[in-house]
Amino acid sequence: MTRVIPVSAFSTSSDFEALHVLVVDDNSFFRKLERSMLRQLGVDTVYEASDGLDALTRLDQRECDLVLLDWNMPSFPGADFLRLIRDKDDVYFRSIPVIVVTSFANQALVLKAVELGANGVVVKPFSIALLRDRILATGATCRAGQSLSGERHERLPAVAIDDPTAVFDIDGMM
Repeated sequence: MTRVIPVSAFSTSSDFEALHVLVVDDNSFFRKLERSMLRQLGVDTVYEASDGLDALTRLDQRECDLVLLDWNMPSFPGADFLRLIRDKDDVYFRSIPVIVVTSFANQALVLKAVELGANGVVVKPFSIALLRDRILATGATCRAGQSLSGERHERLPAVAIDDPTAVFDIDGMM
């Protein structure tokens, strides 16, 4: 089954206002940088977590619509976090869009991220335009079930992606 990724042409900051994003990174500089980029996109609410355990605590509060997840964290790696939330018997955890953020990407990492349920991958450093495109490609919806276009949608469980090249720029990472 191939996942269909709804991508719309949003460009104004008001499109992102209602989105609540969780930035998970062990490096405070990168958390601050990603927060700044999200603010420039118009995201008003950005939460931060320094590792996967902090991120789980935040997600338990069910306030987040999207996760930017560092892949390489020493105490609780992104792969472990992703595996844990996708294996939970709860549609919120299985369906929340997750974009993996990494400094070291290769085809094996991208394929592993897809296998574990990631909705996208960005390689540090990345532009605001690329971050915007990846967020839109996830089909992220705000907690009220409203997409960035203003349409109401029910959250659906994450679906396996048959063709990672449809979501990730694998060739650009090699």
